[in-house]
Formats: sequence, C-alpha cells, structure tokens
Amino acid sequence: MDNPFLESSSPSDFWGRRWNKIVQSLLKKGIYKPVRQNCSKNVASLATFVGSGLLHEYVWSFYFWRDTYRPQHGKLLLFFLWTGVVMLTEHFVGGWRICSWMKRTFPVPVKSALVFLTALPMAHLFTGDLIEGGFFYDFQVGLPLIVKMK
Repeated sequence: MDNPFLESSSPSDFWGRRWNKIVQSLLKKGIYKPVRQNCSKNVASLATFVGSGLLHEYVWSFYFWRDTYRPQHGKLLLFFLWTGVVMLTEHFVGGWRICSWMKRTFPVPVKSALVFLTALPMAHLFTGDLIEGGFFYDFQVGLPLIVKMK
C-alpha cells in the first residue's frame, strides 16, 4: 500500500492507486478491462466493485467457516457497491467549481480525511462481522482501543 490513509487525494486515488495494490491489479485485469471492452468506464468501475464485494463475501465465508458466528451475507457486497457509487459520484461532480477549488486548496491530509469520511456511512457493513466474530480479540493487548463496545 502506498500510504492510502494519509496521502489519498480522492476516492479514486485511494481505491484505484493506493489501497491493496495486488487485489486492485487482479480486479483490473479480471473484471475492469474485460467489461471496459464492451461498456463505459462507469459500468466497468461499478462492475469491478461488485466483483470485489463478491470476492470479499467469498473470503468471509471461509474465514468464518468454523466459527460459531455466522455473518449475514450481502453486507460486504453493499459496502463495495457504496464505494463504487462514491467513485461514480466523484466522476460526475469532480469538475464542479467547488470540487476543483477543494482539490487545489486543501492540504493532502484534509483531503485524505474527507476520502476516509466517504466510507464511514457504510463502514459497519465491512467491520461489523470482524468485530462480532472476534477478529480483533488478539489485538486487544497491543491496541486496547479496538474492543467491542457494549
């Protein structure tokens, strides 16, 4: 990863260039480029995020396979669909005067914080199962802030 939390300047910069480059490369070659041959960039981008959501659902099914906790399927797909919609929104409104002004004026850490805030409305869909399934339990000693709130 290329410091996505502190240096991302937009959602497309975060997801398309900085976050999880290995998976991003696989999704680009496996979904985006084939879909892009027949469809617009927007459709290809959305299809890629749907594919990412399905991939994460698949991984979750193996991660929680032996646990007593059973995640509700579809939440990860919704999270990545939201992320795709955020990126499409960026594409459509990114040229607006206020957006252009923000890109020029805001320092990178502020832009990164705004990018991070775009995921917050749906972040519970991604992290909720990890918390409920006890994924962070072993980290409590080193990171005492990561605990389930009661």
